[in-house]
Amino acid sequence: MVSAPEAEHIIDEALHKFEPILGEPDVTIFKQTYLEAVYEAARSIERDQEHCKRLRNLRRIEPLLEGLRLLGKAIDGVCHGAYCVNYTWKAPVKYLLQIAAEHDESFKELVTAYSQIAKHLPRSAKLSTSCEEHGEIQVAVAAIYSDILEFHGHVYLFPNRGSWKQLFDASWKSFRGHFDNILARLKQGRDLVDGNSGYCNHQIQYLQQPSQADPSELRLSRSPISLEDTFVKHYGPSHINGGAALLSDNHGTIHVHQHCDFTKASSCRRQLMADLEKDERERHDLQLRETIGWLELDGQDREQENKFLQRAEAREATTCEWIKHHPRFRSWLERKDERPFLWLRGKPGSGKTTLATFVEREVNLDQNALLLYCLCSPDLDRNGGDPCSLILRILITQILHKKPILVPFIYEEYFMKARQPARYVPYILRTLLNSLDLSYIIVDGVDEWRNES
Repeated sequence: MVSAPEAEHIIDEALHKFEPILGEPDVTIFKQTYLEAVYEAARSIERDQEHCKRLRNLRRIEPLLEGLRLLGKAIDGVCHGAYCVNYTWKAPVKYLLQIAAEHDESFKELVTAYSQIAKHLPRSAKLSTSCEEHGEIQVAVAAIYSDILEFHGHVYLFPNRGSWKQLFDASWKSFRGHFDNILARLKQGRDLVDGNSGYCNHQIQYLQQPSQADPSELRLSRSPISLEDTFVKHYGPSHINGGAALLSDNHGTIHVHQHCDFTKASSCRRQLMADLEKDERERHDLQLRETIGWLELDGQDREQENKFLQRAEAREATTCEWIKHHPRFRSWLERKDERPFLWLRGKPGSGKTTLATFVEREVNLDQNALLLYCLCSPDLDRNGGDPCSLILRILITQILHKKPILVPFIYEEYFMKARQPARYVPYILRTLLNSLDLSYIIVDGVDEWRNES
């Protein structure tokens, strides 16, 4: 199969966005994970849940795995190697299920999301053949591939950090609008692909759910569900659905007559993505604004930024370079160093604040590290509040600006519930810091508080 250049571009772009999210160990594991390993992981989770009397109807993900199998066969020739399917679909399913199994609520939401995705995947058994013959279908399948990667890229971030159980509910609630947009794009792609792949020429087996059965008692089967069995019996001689005419012949086989407009579909997809970007930007701006207002900083977070910038710009070139080579400072920056604090002492006016701005601007930190700062001064606690609480709130604000994904946690759990910030600030900062891979905090001039507390 000669793949369409546009399809290759869509896949390359999706991989380019997804790969940086993964760590090197996961990259290796994902490339080596195949479909049967996903089934085995699901069965293992089910056995553990049965032992603990916490069954959660894992059978709901079977249509997803079968849909990914069909889609994987179709896109295999477009991807740059067989690992693409394992690396980006099957392995994340295995990984996320194993992680979410530790937390009932996240497990429930994740399995429900997978069952929703399954409903929006192409179902034509001729998909692979159609993909070989038509470049437009390759593009549509590549777009579906991209959408699934987008979902995994967002969800992967939830359990792959500290404090994820505390952050999950708010993060998932905030992600819901984004997920609905992904589902809308998947549905559009499915309709486009199935409508041009002769989907209804193939017979589909419905999952038989006992009407009186308790969902918790359903079991995961040991073989993939076949989507190529009995579809005809569920329909009459003629059925009209979404512009496709379904007609039954004397042999009971349903034929489809449908022609989809790829150009119109591509335009609709771009509009969906533009709407998503606009909605998410507006939602984030609103949540950030409301959250910072809830922290009651009275503009002192902006004053910190301005003061920091002024000091950084006032530094003379070539000064402060010595600290980058100081052995105690260099060893403190290393992950394996167990010292939580590094004190820098000096008389007033000796350049400690300027040195702090130099560290933020010029020192090469770990690429996953976050650097936070608070420049204390006699006028910082001008409102007579608790200076310690003020420092913590300033640090929280900086984290929210640098890690927007954490904003919904405070917005949903504290602002929306009208909780008082003073009581919860220490816990919030600890939770946020635990969610970060590595963080450094510079607190400058603690001896300058007028308030002795």
